[in-house]
Parts: sequence; C-alpha cells; structure tokens
Amino acid sequence: ASFLNLKNGRKTPYLFFPSNPRILMQSQEGTQQGDPCSMLLFSLAIQPLVRRISRECRLDLNRWYADDGTLIGPVHEVVKALRILSHAGPDAGFHINVSKCRAYWPNTTPDTLSSLLNAFSVQVISSGGIILLGAPLGTDSFIRSHLLHKLQSCQDALTLLEDIPDARTRFHMHRVTSSVCRVEHVFRLTPPTLSLSVATKFDRLQLDAYSRLNQISVSTDMATQIGLPIRLGVHGFTPLSPFVYASYAASLIEAAPVRVQGPSNPSVLFYQRMARRFLIHVLNP
Repeated sequence: ASFLNLKNGRKTPYLFFPSNPRILMQSQEGTQQGDPCSMLLFSLAIQPLVRRISRECRLDLNRWYADDGTLIGPVHEVVKALRILSHAGPDAGFHINVSKCRAYWPNTTPDTLSSLLNAFSVQVISSGGIILLGAPLGTDSFIRSHLLHKLQSCQDALTLLEDIPDARTRFHMHRVTSSVCRVEHVFRLTPPTLSLSVATKFDRLQLDAYSRLNQISVSTDMATQIGLPIRLGVHGFTPLSPFVYASYAASLIEAAPVRVQGPSNPSVLFYQRMARRFLIHVLNP
C-alpha cells in the first residue's frame, strides 16, 4: 500500500494529448497498459467478486486469471454467478464484455441454452468445443484440429524467420516467438493420446528450423544439448514432448472436483462430465 501510494498518490500526469493540451490523465485515475501493477491491482479489486461467487453459487469450478474467468456448474448456478458479475462488477471496475464470452453445454441445443441466457446475449456453443486461454476443450476431433492448426502456425512463423538476414536476430526471434514456452499451455487440457504425436512433430520442427536458421547439422547429442535450459549456458530450446504428460496431469489435479466420478478411466478430463454440466467463459474488455 505504501508503494502504491508513493507511485500513484500524488497528482502526476500519466498521459498528455498534444491535440488537446487541456486533456491530461492523472496518476490517480488508474494504472496503464504495461504497468506491472496493473494485473495486481485489478486482481485485488475483483477478489471480493470472486469470493462472493464462491460463497453464493454452487459451482464445480470458479477460476480466474486476472480478468479471464471460467465457471462450471449447473445452468442456474452459472446464471446466478453471471448476475453477480453484471450487477456488482461495475462497482469494482469489472464490466462483462459479452462479445467475448462463450457458453459451452454439449448436452443441449443452442436455442435451449439461449433462452436461459437471453439477458446476457452470450454466444452459445453446443458442439465441437471451446478454447480456454488458448487450450482446446471438447471432442477429440476438435482438439486434434486445433493442435494441427497451431503446429501449422508455428511452421509458418519459422519460415518467415529465414528472411531475417542477421544470424543473431534469427536465433533470438526463434527462441522467443516459436519455442515451447509459446505452445505448452495448449497441451494442458489435451490427453497425451491426442497431443504426444503433435508434440513430437513440434520438436522435430524446431530442430529442423534450428538447423536451417543456423546453417548447421544437428546430431542426436547436439539436439539433447540444445534442449537444456539457458541457465546451464546452452540454447534453451526445450523439447515439448517430455512435458505433455506432466501438463495434462497438472490439469487433472486442478480439475479433480469436476472430473467423472466412479470406476471410469481416471485420466478422463472434465469435459466428459460437461455433457451433463455447463461452462461459461467470462471475459472483461
């Protein structure tokens, strides 16, 4: 609190508009894009909303990443949570952007769900799947299609890097734009039976690109060394395939309250229970 008071407490202009010198944005009016305090302060502001939803709504899942929320539970409970967000949210600076919200309930028709959500104008998805923070959630075909699309996007990006004339710039851009840190999250909701083959292709794609961009031949031993972390003094192109099981297991643990219960396969992710449940992805503008 003392730091924030020092940073924002005094009347200091943040932004100046040359086109209209009379317009100034003062520091007390809030944080700006790029400010490391932005996410912290916003999260603190909506924390009472998130806790109220947990107290008053019987949801299977109520998880938030800053202003990006995912709610899973019976339809009437999720609708109750939406009402809390729409009525009490503005007082905390939270305004639902319905154009970015998605409701996913594969066990109904869009018309049925729309009648329950007509007050919110949320887009309804009843087949295929939904993308949560970049990760696919839905049928096997939906997930596989999304993974292959991501793989193709990475391949296209790597091809563009070949047009960069400076070798050090190519190397840096390769590591920060198309390496494992950019795609690992995609595999968090994906069973390894679907993701392992794509992850293996991704690793091969990275090594081939490394070879072309640096104009060297990569042996098996060298590939292992390239994959070691930067803190060990090497290049840090971590392979993806060894982590698909760990990523999926982490999601299983987090989603334990909404997984299929009983003697079914314990590795089944929670979207298989969502045929009887309801999910809404809430986004703030």
